[in-house]
Amino acid sequence: MTFFSEVGRSAFKLAFQLSPIVLVGGVAGDIGGNPPPIQALAARGMFTNIVAFSIFGNYAEANPPARIMDAVARGDVDVAIVWGALAGYFAARESVPLEIAPVSPQVDNGLPMSFDICIAVKRTKKDLKNQLNKILAYRRADIEKILAEYHVPQLPITQSAQAN
Repeated sequence: MTFFSEVGRSAFKLAFQLSPIVLVGGVAGDIGGNPPPIQALAARGMFTNIVAFSIFGNYAEANPPARIMDAVARGDVDVAIVWGALAGYFAARESVPLEIAPVSPQVDNGLPMSFDICIAVKRTKKDLKNQLNKILAYRRADIEKILAEYHVPQLPITQSAQAN
């Protein structure tokens, strides 16, 4: 697969009800599967109060990935570490106001905390890649509008992403 990014860039986000504080003795939720923010916490020995949530869940229920944000809204967890697109989308739909803030720094001891939002095609499909890049560039304003409507927090696209 060859990846190219003309769509956007987002980062893991902290989601919480109150002003951001240093979490000491609180309960944090994460999306499971040991994403980079959880690896960074574990490297610091901060893993005893982490509750994992599956982004897959039971799809017989509406929006299984929303469970982590629901837990923050109910106060079951103090802080959630959630991929930016999910955090923004579901935070905007909660019954109580939730704040989201980027995990910082964007790279922590080699672990990336932000990623390109991209599409991919097989390496052998260079013509398709070029065609899609042209369409994405042409429709950039439409894509940004959709991402904003869905409350997807964005970061500037990196130079390396633009070069692919």
